[in-house]
Amino acid sequence: MTIFKEWFVILNLVGLFSGTLFASEPFTYSLTPSTIQPGNHAVLRLSVPIEPQENEGSITVNDALLFESPELIVLEKTSERTDCCLTISYDLTGYKSKSYLLPPIEIKTHGNSFSTETKTLAIASLRPEEDNEIRESFGALTPPFPFRKWGKIVGLLLILTFLLVTLPKKLKLLYRKRPLYQTKKVPTIPTEDPLLWLKKQIHQLKLKHKQDPFNDLLIDEWSRIIRGYVGRVSAVPALTWTTRELKIGVSTSVPILKMIPSLESSDQFKFQTEMRTEDSVTLLIGKYIQETEKHLLLCGN
Repeated sequence: MTIFKEWFVILNLVGLFSGTLFASEPFTYSLTPSTIQPGNHAVLRLSVPIEPQENEGSITVNDALLFESPELIVLEKTSERTDCCLTISYDLTGYKSKSYLLPPIEIKTHGNSFSTETKTLAIASLRPEEDNEIRESFGALTPPFPFRKWGKIVGLLLILTFLLVTLPKKLKLLYRKRPLYQTKKVPTIPTEDPLLWLKKQIHQLKLKHKQDPFNDLLIDEWSRIIRGYVGRVSAVPALTWTTRELKIGVSTSVPILKMIPSLESSDQFKFQTEMRTEDSVTLLIGKYIQETEKHLLLCGN
């Protein structure tokens, strides 16, 4: 029984020794430079090997003690990944001349835990401690001009000035006495008497016929004059109606109905181009003008 216990203790010691042997520190740790002047920077760099396909989350770095240092300031922490290495850098500075023991950083990777060795960062001034004289070459320091603060004040003053100038005018226009609402009478344009309009149009048609008696376009112009007269008298869109629609729409007006045969004749004449002669054109225009004067102008309706 005693021999078994001795072998058990020996095996445990061998296991611990082999674990320590194979779990040597798998990282590099450097501080550059180790001595700086107050306000200057030093870089603490930690490099941990990593496989190309390995995730960065498999490596845990506990650097809380470094950030909690009361007099040592960590300006920036950066990390850079390559195919075989993860490099973490700390930008350090301090303003009090003394030596700082950098707290250890714990690294956990692949189930093992490692800790960095202690390094010393010395902050030393080139001037003696009793030398508190301000050098003349620096000159008197003046605080920077607060452009942002004064910019806000000037902007606010400009806005208030604008409101004080424009607001009274706006209020005066808003609360001014307005006259009572009055409806404006729309001036009516006197319409020309349809009969007088027809007389003018027939007179102009006669003049054109006299100048060019063989112009067959005058037949279309006569048709438009008659339809325009019907539209003025009966308030119907006669210009867009066919002769048949016109015959139905003005069935109550006897003088206009008497002009329907002439309108039908003019429609037929438009499509009988092979039988059209200069004499027939002249006779038809003369006939249409005479019928218009007989049934519309002389009757006065």
